[in-house]
Amino acid sequence: MRTRRLGLVFVLTAFHAATFMPRIVRGDFLFFAGNPSGYQKTLVAQGIQDSNVLFNGAGLIETGPMVQGRILMGGVLDLSSDETLVTAASGQAMVMATDGDFTRLRFYLDNPFQNFEALSFDVNPMAKASGLLTLALTDLGGSVQQASIELAPGLTFFGVVATDGSLFSSAILSGGVPIHDVRQIRLADPGTGAAAPPSLVLIGIGLALLVSARSLRRWIRLPAP
Repeated sequence: MRTRRLGLVFVLTAFHAATFMPRIVRGDFLFFAGNPSGYQKTLVAQGIQDSNVLFNGAGLIETGPMVQGRILMGGVLDLSSDETLVTAASGQAMVMATDGDFTRLRFYLDNPFQNFEALSFDVNPMAKASGLLTLALTDLGGSVQQASIELAPGLTFFGVVATDGSLFSSAILSGGVPIHDVRQIRLADPGTGAAAPPSLVLIGIGLALLVSARSLRRWIRLPAP
């Protein structure tokens, strides 16, 4: 199924589904293409507050296959590619490739126990470039869900909101369109982070019991058999 928004062909797909849907039901992720007002209204309806990402701050990586931005409300966003990236803070804060363009960009939080509630940005393709761009999300269960748009020349807004308490751990923007830069990145993180995996919880409990047992041995001398 296809829904047209502001002249862009908007197609939602999921790797676990065989049919196109206007909304991905599993995980409740809502995608927006060329529709920033709809994105903002959904944030308000869900009670989610997003925040700017700022580049070129102290302690951040500014160039390389992975660069970083500081989230205004706290935390660090990592962005990686198969190209050498560089961040620009003057004017519109943006991510570019040192050789002029790129076709893949991954978004993920530097703290592995933090996740996304929402993510938005503007895509600026190379002059006269057009084609299909895809934003693929990985949810906390490891499932990948994606949305694709037929991108026309010019600046295009792209956003996604996780509804009903859902979260996603990373997002990858990719396709056959050469991108000059991605700018105006905003995101929302619930701040609490994801719970540690059960295996890590069990390991932590085991270590705590071991330390406690060793401490007790210092004070308790068992009688000889």
